[in-house]
Amino acid sequence: MYAELFSKTTDQMQQLMAPARKMQEVMVEHVARLADFQMDSMKQYSEMTIGQLRSLQDVKSPEDFQQLMSGQSELLKGFTEQMSTDISELTKLQRDLSEELQKLSQESMSSYAEGARKQARQAVSTAKKSA
Repeated sequence: MYAELFSKTTDQMQQLMAPARKMQEVMVEHVARLADFQMDSMKQYSEMTIGQLRSLQDVKSPEDFQQLMSGQSELLKGFTEQMSTDISELTKLQRDLSEELQKLSQESMSSYAEGARKQARQAVSTAKKSA
């Protein structure tokens, strides 16, 4: 009798915790993707900056400086394009997370509703047997 009660309680706890566990998995995966995104972005911006610093090292004359300054518009264009790409990627990551959390929410609500219906049927069945 106690084994059956313990088994039912364990099953109920697992069912109750399943949505929270799934949500935790989704959040951990999101944090991992976000960390990868940030590391990639940092690498790209660092490479741009280091490239610019190396170009500054090569300036030996006013002509070199003028040539460096004329290349600044290309650098700025690349920087702007990279920022735009990064913003789009970050937006996509957030949208994906939101969609996944909404899906999990709907699934867990459906699961809870089904569990409540099942328990109500069992209670009615038990009450009929007792009467």
